[in-house]
Amino acid sequence: MVLQKINSKIFVLVGFIAAMIFMLSPCTAQATGISPGIIVINDAVANVPITKNFSVSRINTAGDEIMRLSSRGEGSEMITFPDGEYQLMKKGEGGKDVRFTITPGNIAAGKYKASVRAEQTQVSPEAVADIAGGGDVASAAKKSFAGAYNLSAAEISVTLNVTNKVIEKWEVLDHDLKKAEEDTPISFNLTINNSGSVATKPGKVDIKIREERGTEFLYNETVPGENLAMIAPFTNKPESVLTNLKLKIGRYYAYVKVYDRAGNLKYDSDKIFLEIVPMGTLAQAGTLKSLKVDKLTPQGADMPTYKPNEPVVIHGVFGNTGQVGVRTLLTVEVYKDAEKKDLLKSVEAFVPIAGTGDFDIDYKFPEEAIYTLKGYFSYGISKTNIGEVKVRVSLKAPEIVSQKSALKGSISEIGIDPFAMLPIIAAALLIICILLLFFYFYAKTGYVVGAACLWPDIYCQWPVCKLSNSRQDITPLIPTTTNQQKP
Repeated sequence: MVLQKINSKIFVLVGFIAAMIFMLSPCTAQATGISPGIIVINDAVANVPITKNFSVSRINTAGDEIMRLSSRGEGSEMITFPDGEYQLMKKGEGGKDVRFTITPGNIAAGKYKASVRAEQTQVSPEAVADIAGGGDVASAAKKSFAGAYNLSAAEISVTLNVTNKVIEKWEVLDHDLKKAEEDTPISFNLTINNSGSVATKPGKVDIKIREERGTEFLYNETVPGENLAMIAPFTNKPESVLTNLKLKIGRYYAYVKVYDRAGNLKYDSDKIFLEIVPMGTLAQAGTLKSLKVDKLTPQGADMPTYKPNEPVVIHGVFGNTGQVGVRTLLTVEVYKDAEKKDLLKSVEAFVPIAGTGDFDIDYKFPEEAIYTLKGYFSYGISKTNIGEVKVRVSLKAPEIVSQKSALKGSISEIGIDPFAMLPIIAAALLIICILLLFFYFYAKTGYVVGAACLWPDIYCQWPVCKLSNSRQDITPLIPTTTNQQKP
């Protein structure tokens, strides 16, 4: 009898765990994560753009997925996605950094709320060819979201507090001055956090250098504020400082001071060890971070559209991932029907360690056709990965399908919207509570509530059942009454 009760308890526990796994497994197979979940922006000013970053992650990395970005709420019209509303997550890629820009416009001071939504879907079979070589993600997204292949989604809550005050507030957090090559201009990055409501930059940067065992400063230079880039509000990123100092091979100490535009000292470093090594010692490396044109793909269209001889700006972003600053330029090959029609090059520019560089090429497509732009960066004898953009040149306006048609099969329409899932979640929680009560009552008393049909050796006198080998062993917990007939 004791062994039978123990086996029955184990059976109930295993059943409870199995039920939990069964209910939760569909929710995690295609789960989308987003971080941070809440973004609050204080002291925003009208007409001043603000860019914020967030990360999107996924559990299942077995295949390619396309992410669609959108915004909702009263402040949604202020939110744009500078890298496009569709982004590709390749096989094996578990996460992706994404950015959005809020442009408050000419609005009154106050609090505005919105949400940024990231939806993910697997690439449909008919869209695989579109993303080959990192090609037309927008076209692939249109096909994949229409089919709704295992959609999942997550949202960020965004609160924007707009003020009438102009606040200038920034600080230097760090630097990366460590090593350089001989006879190469010394460059380094200052990580500056602009927590104010307006764009700003340092007034000047002073750098002094002495030999490791020396006492006198042999090199001294001031980089004026005119040579420094403006720092957008609410950003925290490295800003390049390029000097004219060229040192011989050796070991040095450097001292850096940063001043604001009013002449106040904002940052005074300790001594910084600086090593100068022979030319070619440090590895050069870089990547093409993005390649795009100055028009976005309209909702429902498959690519940006221009008219013949309409000005086009081709924009590429270079990321320096090496150990030394590099001089690089953007090269774009223009193809029409697989035939190379033109070769374009930008102006060469210097990109410091861990820095990024923006490069533009102006162009005009001569005639109607579908063109493919293949772009890459060249530095030294090396070049980066190749990016690809397709462009339609036509005298006619692009054919735009309706938003409802384009979004057919989206999360909300196929019933996987988080709000639509609330009844399912509530039902699952109710089942969990019943199972917990079921197990707790049996573990305490040896009786099972409402379990008359679970297995043969349970005999019941409703509403309480008891394990037994014979019906004579049943002891009712609720008194019963019988009607006696009169003689």
